[in-house]
Amino acid sequence: MTTATNTQLAQSIPNPEHDTWFTVNQQIVSILTTTLTESIAQLTIGFDTSKAIWDCLERHFSQKFVVSATNLKMQLLDLNKGIQSVDECLRHAKLIVDVLAFINKHGPEEDLVIATLHGLGPDYIMLRTALTQNPPLPDFTELRARIISFDA
Repeated sequence: MTTATNTQLAQSIPNPEHDTWFTVNQQIVSILTTTLTESIAQLTIGFDTSKAIWDCLERHFSQKFVVSATNLKMQLLDLNKGIQSVDECLRHAKLIVDVLAFINKHGPEEDLVIATLHGLGPDYIMLRTALTQNPPLPDFTELRARIISFDA
């Protein structure tokens, strides 16, 4: 690698940092490629810098996170207490939101509260009506307390 001089654009001098960068880059490439599973390592074939490999991995996994986030958001919208206990329903809703937060795809807590209220079903219509008619909506922790109190 070379760097351009200030005096003449046509003249270039060797970049003294290139050898150090190259050595460190090769070490990182080696670490990355030897720690990946075989199927993931195949995605990185043809990339010769650590940045190129990292960018490839980021694109691959971010696409999976987008698909996962969409599926999780659909699960939240489809939340239904059904035959499970209120506690199980609330834990499931909270788990979905926690996973969304982990992959940095979470929405406002209000979405969790609305989805939870919607998913409780007809046995909780009085509670849902009371909470939605008297804004603001409670946060999830307060909602959980109110549902458990209502259930008692």
